[in-house]
Amino acid sequence: MKKIIILIILSSLSLYSENTFTTRADIAFYRTAVIKVERGINWKHSTSFGMVSPQIAIWIQDVRGNFLQNIYVTRSFGQQNMLNTPLDFPSVFRRVSLPFWHKKNYLMTKEYITKNNILPDSVSQPTPPDSFTVETRIINTINEGYVYLEVNHLEDTNKTYTSMNGQPSLIYRVLVDFTKESKVYHFKLFAMTDNFREGIYTTNISGITTADKIISDVTITILK
Repeated sequence: MKKIIILIILSSLSLYSENTFTTRADIAFYRTAVIKVERGINWKHSTSFGMVSPQIAIWIQDVRGNFLQNIYVTRSFGQQNMLNTPLDFPSVFRRVSLPFWHKKNYLMTKEYITKNNILPDSVSQPTPPDSFTVETRIINTINEGYVYLEVNHLEDTNKTYTSMNGQPSLIYRVLVDFTKESKVYHFKLFAMTDNFREGIYTTNISGITTADKIISDVTITILK
């Protein structure tokens, strides 16, 4: 019986480690934060190229909307290695995956994410198969700001969104005081993007039937 219990514990620890990503180890002066993303009932989605997990980006903006720091971007988009990506594709493949984050990132860096200009491993980590945790570093000069999460499934069409792009990506956010340790902040659904105008969003969310069930909860906790 003891051996069985030990095996179960070790198995649980293994599963946890597989879905825990460490980002921004490149930041020398920092506060540590833990972001937990809980899967919803529509986490997995059937597409023309099989069952897929969602595309996700997490980042920080100040209260005036200025981009401050990238935290996490799914590797399939951040390193442009999604299924069906042409080998020599010169532009941004499936740029409608994360249009709001992508525009913000471009305005900060003045560079598009392409096969010749990918995000480093310090930001871009594997696309998670399930609920996951990001352990990250926040630049210690950032005392307050909105932490954003954008999530999207392509080809999740419905009666309102009939094009191949499907329902727009959804944006969650929470205002965080990074100087307060141990407080747990819960993200709230904030807006949806425009499939045809990058960087545009509306807080009037209508016609969404399944995209709001990709994730069930997101929290961030500042550890130190």
